[in-house]
Amino acid sequence: MNVNFGIMESLPLKIRDKRKRNYETAMRALDNLKEYVSRYLEK
Repeated sequence: MNVNFGIMESLPLKIRDKRKRNYETAMRALDNLKEYVSRYLEK
């Protein structure tokens, strides 16, 4: 269960969408970083 769920629900929709977008961007960046590191380690 996500602890922040109640807090997120109480935020205005605009802020919530912005947070969600930032989170998705961060997750994509982490995936790219993992891919880069694994490629680097293979060499």
